[in-house]
Formats: sequence, C-alpha cells, structure tokens
Amino acid sequence: MIKRLRPANKTDLNLWSYYCELLFSALYLIASYIALQLCSINRSLVGEFFFILVIFTKVQLFVCEMFYQ
Repeated sequence: MIKRLRPANKTDLNLWSYYCELLFSALYLIASYIALQLCSINRSLVGEFFFILVIFTKVQLFVCEMFYQ
C-alpha cells in the first residue's frame, strides 16, 4: 500500500504518474460509456456530454500535473 502522497524519487514519480494516468483513463472510459448511454436515451444531452468530457480532461491534467512538481 502506498503511504505517501508525494513521490520520494524519480522512480516513484514515474510510477505515480503512470498510476494517475491509468486511473483517469479508466474513469474516462466509464464516464464516456455512461454518458453515451444517457445520450442514446435523450439526444438533447449530447452538448452536456462533450462539456463534461472537457471538464473531466481539465481535471485529469491538473491532478496529474501535481505529481510532476
């Protein structure tokens, strides 16, 4: 179990960034699937779907950038 929030050295930094990107990729796929299912039910939600994906991408970039500092 990982006990520290910040990486201790370069190897840990690479591992943290890998896990961060892997986690957000999985969440992105799950969110995309759910949003597409909702869009198939109600076509008026397509605009909101793309807006949510843009916000989610910005959050991913922000969180993953924290590990590079």
